Amino acid sequence: MKNSLIGIFLIAFVFMLFSEASAQPRRERNEPGWRLKELNLTKEQEAKIDELMDTHRKEMSTLRDELDRLRIDKRAMVRDTKIQKDAYMSLEKKMSSLREKMSLMRAEHRMDIHGLLTDEQREQFQKGIDGRGGRGFRGDRDGARFRMNRMGFCR
Repeated sequence: MKNSLIGIFLIAFVFMLFSEASAQPRRERNEPGWRLKELNLTKEQEAKIDELMDTHRKEMSTLRDELDRLRIDKRAMVRDTKIQKDAYMSLEKKMSSLREKMSLMRAEHRMDIHGLLTDEQREQFQKGIDGRGGRGFRGDRDGARFRMNRMGFCR
């Protein structure tokens, strides 16, 4: 009985191993702009887009760091038993304006890249967006960076 159970589990394990190996290869989704590489860009376009992406990443990194610091401050403020409404609202306004700034920067970045594409590339890219749920330049996101509890505070 034990030997047959071990044999069944071993066969199931081998089957799962080979089924995973024969699946479609994964794309490097961590690589920024991986969908743009499907558009047969010219060397000039690639260079300009790489430059735009590097600049955008640096700017966004600075803003994300600032937003993270504000989240930490908010978390500390919420843990305090004497939360001051004015200080809390001021912090929320700073975070909100920072998020808005980041959103506008993302939109501007998308439009800068969009301006570098030819009409055919834009059409091909649009087909890719329609077939992938409208994710576009962002790529797929598996989850939120920070989870919120019922009160809207980061954990």
